[in-house]
Amino acid sequence: MNTFFVLICFLAFYTASRIVIVKEDELLAEFTHLCEFIKFRPPGMYFKFSRFTWTKIKLGETGEVLNEELIRIEKRAVPYQVDERISPGERVRFVRFGEKKVAVSRSVEGE
Repeated sequence: MNTFFVLICFLAFYTASRIVIVKEDELLAEFTHLCEFIKFRPPGMYFKFSRFTWTKIKLGETGEVLNEELIRIEKRAVPYQVDERISPGERVRFVRFGEKKVAVSRSVEGE
């Protein structure tokens, strides 16, 4: 009986620790274990599988431009789109989420 109780507690804890809740002002960026970007996931509740890694992105958060296509967030690169010219190394702020890219604008220094 005690073994059964311990097993049930372990499974409940494991399942609860794998649930990820994404708020309305957030987005999940999904990556392979080699840090290659796969896709964005919209707000909702997800059960995290071990074959992917996820990074939450919040509106207003900042990142660093790597090149014309990618921006660095927490040591991972995601695709972005911008209306103005931005050079590599600049800090940008996330203003909108698209299906395949995040929209960014120049970050105001000192904020």
